[in-house]
Amino acid sequence: MPATSLDAGFEYYLIVLHPAENCVLFLREPHRLTLPAFASREPDLRAVRHINQAAQRLTGMPTAALRCIATRYQTAVSGKRYFALQALTEIATPDNATWLTEAQINDRASIPPYQKAILREWFLLGQTPSTQRPAWEQPGWFARASASMVDIADRLDLVPRGPVTQQTLWSRACQLHLATSGGDLALKAVPPLFSYEPVLTRVLSLRYPHRVPEVLAVNVEQAWMLTREGRGSPLAQLRTLDVWKSVLRQFAEIQIDLSENTHSLVAVGLPDRNVDYLVSQIDRLMIDLPPVLEDDEKQALRRAALAVKMLCYELVEYRLPLSITHGDLWSEHIRVLESGTAQFANWSDSCVSHPFFDIPIFLADIENELPQVPDVRQQLLQTYLEMWTKYEPMFRLRKACAIAEVVSKLQQVINYHQFILPAVEPTARQDMQHIIPSFLRQLLFALRTYSG
Repeated sequence: MPATSLDAGFEYYLIVLHPAENCVLFLREPHRLTLPAFASREPDLRAVRHINQAAQRLTGMPTAALRCIATRYQTAVSGKRYFALQALTEIATPDNATWLTEAQINDRASIPPYQKAILREWFLLGQTPSTQRPAWEQPGWFARASASMVDIADRLDLVPRGPVTQQTLWSRACQLHLATSGGDLALKAVPPLFSYEPVLTRVLSLRYPHRVPEVLAVNVEQAWMLTREGRGSPLAQLRTLDVWKSVLRQFAEIQIDLSENTHSLVAVGLPDRNVDYLVSQIDRLMIDLPPVLEDDEKQALRRAALAVKMLCYELVEYRLPLSITHGDLWSEHIRVLESGTAQFANWSDSCVSHPFFDIPIFLADIENELPQVPDVRQQLLQTYLEMWTKYEPMFRLRKACAIAEVVSKLQQVINYHQFILPAVEPTARQDMQHIIPSFLRQLLFALRTYSG
């Protein structure tokens, strides 16, 4: 059956690859051949579990998603998504299906032209090797990673309660899930750029039990880690101000403690991106501004370059130590255990830098997350800054935090401009193309609203 159009949702077209040969599965419909397709309102481009489930339903074959080949938006919340999947076993081809090679696809007039165009992109990709391509896009990776999960679970006397499933997949990470008799396990694999994350998470989990997910195994060579997951409640579901205050205090405690061990963090691979480094990259950034920005935006940014540098210089004058910054401190990456302990996950974007750079992220949407709390932003900011009063008096901490609000946007831009996007294969950057322009616009806004 063809996909059904949705007012708010996506049509998914599945490029199901043969497990042993270079060919693609097509379904027979009256008067045409078509890729398997279904419709879904799933908003997250990274979510893939529902895709493998649909592929099994449509073709009878177990699959593992490899990559989103393309997204064609009709609106911000609707359009077409094209995913490549690997069939995991050589089982009988369904009666209503056939396998076609690239040459056969080009010869079949009954295949819709828009599907042929996407398949040309896919075959061209396969003919273009890339050292930037993540491991989970390689055939056979899912089977090997799944076997590792089951093997480690067996060693821990954990009995699987179902098969390993893919949860999320994109250019920056792949996450697998396994339910067991002793709780849920998650395997997170990252590209070489973030290869420090498994080791860092292991170190943090040992130093701060329960405040970081428990790491059961790390594969340094393959850049993945196996953790326990699902314990506690997502912070976003907890609407009590005292809980959020406690989370901030616990995060500040980690930062303050690690401020005396930044050399050890760098030794395990954590990037050192202090404020002086950010200053050194501003001129390079202004030369290479994204072409999608308007001319007046580019001019405004270049005029503001000196002001941003001066704020960086001012920030380093405060007696605040460098420490770990999480880099992605949204409430969705924090869980709260029954004991009240906050558990911080997803350390891919972390580095050694100014500790206050995480607060703008944590508070970015706070009025929507705690709408019933008056002055919630100021209350939480006060709670966090009180943890740092041994370094500076409160009035100076507030000033430093206001400066960090601006400079943190610069750090986010430089992280993507200098490190993340260059490490991602150009054909896989579709889900990140908007990030640098967005951060640059946020930087301009932060400068305009900075009170000094």
